[in-house]
Amino acid sequence: MAGKILCIIDGATDEKFNIDESLRPFLKGYFKTTNKGMEPESCNCIMNLLGVLDIPKNSRAWMEAIGDNIELKDNDFVMRTSMVNVDENMKAVSLCHRSDEIHMPGYYSLGSYKGIYIAKGKEAADFPVHKHMGEKLPIDLGIPQPLKKEGIYLVPWAPSVCPGVNEKIDGYAVTGISLVKGIAKTLGMKYSDLDDFTGDVDTNLSKKISLTLEKAHTEEFVLLHINGTDEAAHRLNPLEKDKFRATVINIVIENLMNSKNEVIVTSDHGTSPITGKHIDMKQPYYANFEIKLKEDEGVREWLRQ
Repeated sequence: MAGKILCIIDGATDEKFNIDESLRPFLKGYFKTTNKGMEPESCNCIMNLLGVLDIPKNSRAWMEAIGDNIELKDNDFVMRTSMVNVDENMKAVSLCHRSDEIHMPGYYSLGSYKGIYIAKGKEAADFPVHKHMGEKLPIDLGIPQPLKKEGIYLVPWAPSVCPGVNEKIDGYAVTGISLVKGIAKTLGMKYSDLDDFTGDVDTNLSKKISLTLEKAHTEEFVLLHINGTDEAAHRLNPLEKDKFRATVINIVIENLMNSKNEVIVTSDHGTSPITGKHIDMKQPYYANFEIKLKEDEGVREWLRQ
């Protein structure tokens, strides 16, 4: 049995992005990954790529929480948080990878700079740092700040409530991040949970591609998600992003395209390594078979063939 594989390289494109010559023969078209009225962020874009028709707004933090097996009540108000270093003017200057040091009620570390905060009310600020790096933080963030004296702040964003998603997809997700695990769980998919799938540039790409190809023998559909390009861009490191993207092309995409599976490779959104911000731009998609998909429906038509 040969399955269908969708590989999403998170934040792979940017302002200076050019199609790699080795991928040009596989270029089939472009996706408009950001749904109308929504932000260019991974939760919305990935579900849009998967062809989910009724994408709930304000669901990202909830998805990440359940993907990290955090127990939630239906009436919980959930926030994603990013840890940032600030300068003397209270401007966010860089991400701070110390979330494991935070111990307070309602807070759960997701590793590195990421966290989940279950707020008692809806008073917390909504300040997505990936959109506002270099800008001054709001005066009142609305959540406790245990590392404030060190110039480190927990910045809340993506306020979320329990989403209603009725669609289901049969398949398996190979991923290292809580968000994609949460999306998979919501859609009824199985997913990987391995420590060396880090969701960053140090993830075990060889094991990821091996697991993907293994699951494609038993599953009709496999989602492979790779996140390092997005993280490198958020670190404002264009060289790291370019190097990791080249590694992904050499290790992952070459193996996928040469397999007997139907493979589509794309990105969810652009991420600038100059500003650290997400970019709403059409994403090229590549395939090892002849296919032409509608740019605003992702792979919905393909998955349901």
